[in-house]
Amino acid sequence: MKGLVIILCFFISGVVYSQNNECIAFKDYFYKEAKPYIDSLRKLNNFNAIDERLDLLSQEGFKKCPCVYWSTKAILRDRIAYNFFRMNQRKKAFQLFDEYIAKCQNVNDSTQLYLKYQRALFHLMDSDYAGMKRNLDEALYEGGQHFDVSYRDFFATRVNYALYYNWKNDFNAALDIYLENEELVTQVAAVDTAVHIDNLLGVISMAQNLGIDAISEEYTEKLLALTKNTKYDKNAKAELNAENFIYYVKKEQLDKAAHYHKEIAPSSFDSDYNLGIHNIIYLIGRKEEAGAREKCLSMEKAMDYENVPKHHFFRINLNFAKLKFTQKTQEEENELIEHSMESLYYNYINLVNEALSVQSNNIRLILSKYEYLIDYVTQHDKPQYYQQIYEKLSNLKNISNRYFEVRRKLFENSQNNEMREDFEKYKKLIASQNMDIIQDSIGYYSARLQQHLEDNKVQWHTNLKLTHLRDNLEDDDVFLDYYQIIDRSQIPKIYVFVITKNEFGFYLYSHPEDSLRIHTLKTNYTNNGNLNLRLYNYLIRPIESHLKDKKRLLIAPDGVFNTIAFEVLSSIGKKSQLLNDQYQIKYVENAYSIIKKNRQKLNAVQDNPNFTIIGGIRYNCIKAGGTEAPYLSGSASEVKLIVQKMKDQHLSYQVFDQCNATKKNLQKCLQDENISHVHISTHGVIKKSNLLGQDFYRSNSAVKLLLAQDSVDVSTPDITALDIVDMDLTDKQLVFLSACDSGVGNYMAGLGNASIANAIKTAGVTTVIATLWPVDDRVATEVCDQFYSYYLSGYDAYTSMDLTKASLRKHYSPEKWAAFRVID
Repeated sequence: MKGLVIILCFFISGVVYSQNNECIAFKDYFYKEAKPYIDSLRKLNNFNAIDERLDLLSQEGFKKCPCVYWSTKAILRDRIAYNFFRMNQRKKAFQLFDEYIAKCQNVNDSTQLYLKYQRALFHLMDSDYAGMKRNLDEALYEGGQHFDVSYRDFFATRVNYALYYNWKNDFNAALDIYLENEELVTQVAAVDTAVHIDNLLGVISMAQNLGIDAISEEYTEKLLALTKNTKYDKNAKAELNAENFIYYVKKEQLDKAAHYHKEIAPSSFDSDYNLGIHNIIYLIGRKEEAGAREKCLSMEKAMDYENVPKHHFFRINLNFAKLKFTQKTQEEENELIEHSMESLYYNYINLVNEALSVQSNNIRLILSKYEYLIDYVTQHDKPQYYQQIYEKLSNLKNISNRYFEVRRKLFENSQNNEMREDFEKYKKLIASQNMDIIQDSIGYYSARLQQHLEDNKVQWHTNLKLTHLRDNLEDDDVFLDYYQIIDRSQIPKIYVFVITKNEFGFYLYSHPEDSLRIHTLKTNYTNNGNLNLRLYNYLIRPIESHLKDKKRLLIAPDGVFNTIAFEVLSSIGKKSQLLNDQYQIKYVENAYSIIKKNRQKLNAVQDNPNFTIIGGIRYNCIKAGGTEAPYLSGSASEVKLIVQKMKDQHLSYQVFDQCNATKKNLQKCLQDENISHVHISTHGVIKKSNLLGQDFYRSNSAVKLLLAQDSVDVSTPDITALDIVDMDLTDKQLVFLSACDSGVGNYMAGLGNASIANAIKTAGVTTVIATLWPVDDRVATEVCDQFYSYYLSGYDAYTSMDLTKASLRKHYSPEKWAAFRVID
């Protein structure tokens, strides 16, 4: 037996030795004969012959060097690149990646890691950010399992993870990753110098974009120290010159940019698209338009040669640069604008159909591009393009409706147990109150849910047409669709599109930060005539011509407008004549919700409604971990008044009050499809922070309703927007939130305010009533009393609230009652 083992060992070692010899011989043949022949074909642009030759070589290489790193890098990647760029066979290129990743699974870890992080970069060149991030996530996992962080391709994966955020203009996230990588460098023996240089350049570039000069200067010194007297010295200085040139062109400091421009090799402007585009902008700024035009032509030729997609940001930014030409024909200008709009629309599809955690940042990126386009057509008096821009822009605002709607349907109706289990685990995680501890776990399951969506080819972008919207407007309607966009200088810009059956208007509000400063004075405009008139003159006066002979204003607020009560604005600055006296005012989320609403039932109380009333809560039922929130005696009175109305009308209802008003009981009634109406009277709490802005999970866990502690689970007594947003509440006709600040939260581009009201509306409730600022306990009771009197007698929610406010207006100033907003 022992002899047989020895013979087998010799046989196996002989096979391995033979394979190694074959691989070495093949490598020698490739570099001495095959590669020079391919290079000769390259000079002839004979792409088909190159592909055929690389195909044969990759097959032969796999037989003789299965999954060997050098052959994968030298032959397979070259073949994929030719298919991807030169032959424009991108589907085939990704199929080759998939084929080799599958073949090399558990065969060669270094090759597997290389393939995955390279695949991510090819997704980037296809403007497929979701694909890029997914492959980077897999590469990071692969690297973490098998390699030290100093391993070249593992560290390169980390650098490219930062590049992913850099490309989406999320400079803070990118800088954090680059700096984390630098921290890791200090903890390991050595990192590949070339990759380390890439990371240092990333730190410098992001710090420059964010205006953090101290970091930029510190890491410039580190880069120069690292490369001094090495073979990398010259290239590092060239890269620094390029970064500084781009930085000063962005800042429009062309004299400083000129210093670095002369240090950059002319060939670099042709080989690096980003550098080349900034060179064109620089030349235009220097009045050297002939040279700029020449560079545009050569860059377009190079992009066509490499089959860069028409919707790639390189193409968009090049079109934007060309719009800066002072001399161009009307035809050229129109073509550039139209191409830019089309490209942005396809980018929108790619970016929006990404994971929830990054959607808001993605939308901010696209909005910043639209902001440039809107500015251009405004400055150059081309109003004919506003309608086309609006059709594209409005789809960004529709995301909050579509995403949760399609995701719920997929997971709730799926027969795939793995998908359903992942969704349930995800929802359990978001019920936790400690976001810092569970953030990584949520990110993991969020990525899994995203993968399920992609595997099932589920997308949630919309393509709403203006004609479709107009078909859903009445003759007397005016739709005011507001947009808040943060421009390149981080200053908010505010637009309104005014749409009726037959007219279309656009207005750009100037200096919104200064003009809306009065809004920071809380609700002063509601009871101060001068401030009220100033706000009316700023917001409404410029668009008054579109409102003539109309009866109803449909308002889709955005950003700061989510907290302004339009109905109390006055054209004369007096409480005796408010906007709500001239028009019925309805608040909607976006254009899509108008169309969706018209497909739903009217929001008057339906036959056989079933109510749940929550209020009169004891917040310190259990001392351990209890809240110090004061008991609301007005809330208890509110519950009694509503219950009496239920009894008078012989309606079905249940009450949770005192220590029974727990999170568990609220969740149970929200998920009960037999309950059509929910009234919640309690404290609303919001944690405001600029740091929360674009973090979906933290922003939606920063707003909550206070509830009684559960005797079993004392750790999570309150309910947050994050707890609610993934529920299916499509069977709920009305949820009334009688709680302070229940309609406000941290603003998230494309997703609205991260508020309790927004979460409930997103979960599918037909109509939500919420508050825009803290409300007086006693007045809140009167509002609810009168509202339900009207509502239960047959009026819809809007009319009921209008009648309620009209009654209270006789006794109280607007700041007391105007906080209540009905949202469709």
